[in-house]
Amino acid sequence: MLNGEIRIGGAVRRPRWLVSNGAKVVGPVSTDLLLRGLECGKVPPDCLIRDKDWAAWREAHQIREVRSWSKSQLGEAEGDPEELADICLSLAHDVEEVVSFALDAAMAALAAHVGVAHRVREPLWLPVTSCVQGLDPEGSLGEVIWQYDAAYATARQGRIVLEHVGASSAARAIGTRLWRPECAPVGVAMFPVLQGEGVVAMIELARTDHPFRSSDAKTLTRLAFAAAAQLAG
Repeated sequence: MLNGEIRIGGAVRRPRWLVSNGAKVVGPVSTDLLLRGLECGKVPPDCLIRDKDWAAWREAHQIREVRSWSKSQLGEAEGDPEELADICLSLAHDVEEVVSFALDAAMAALAAHVGVAHRVREPLWLPVTSCVQGLDPEGSLGEVIWQYDAAYATARQGRIVLEHVGASSAARAIGTRLWRPECAPVGVAMFPVLQGEGVVAMIELARTDHPFRSSDAKTLTRLAFAAAAQLAG
């Protein structure tokens, strides 16, 4: 494989992947060259891969781009996560379903390991943990997120969070809630579900192997808009 740059539409896509067969490491290489190597057999399917900025290696099938490529080879290409979110959310009939579907869509689109949805509920009119994935529900459901929580303050501003767990007070608050004894969060994310000018819920996500990618911000924003549009409709 070649260690070079790929130019697409005038933009340079820089090499990012390191590939290992357990004895030798090659790279960094671009996603395009990585997938071409898999296709022609130069990259073994049981190889280990990591982004050059990651600390840990992952099996090839755990890499999102490889997984999508593999499914496309079988005629089972993954749909656009934004399009899938629109379809899922269009089936929701009330706030409860919109929030639940938004959590499911976000977990799938960002390959998150842990996710929670907090609904703003009476009598305090504060977010209450209403749905969890990847956490013990007995220790999480019913938790009240207080008014001055940094992540909730960010949600009220209509903004998303997409950061390393220690990057800000909002990220630390999310990381604390999504912490698990067996595996601590590394990257965290949050987007608000808005109705009118108010927050009716916020969705929080975590990965335990590496931070989310900056490109995931677009997906989070799209999910937030799709949820708000469904509630408005």
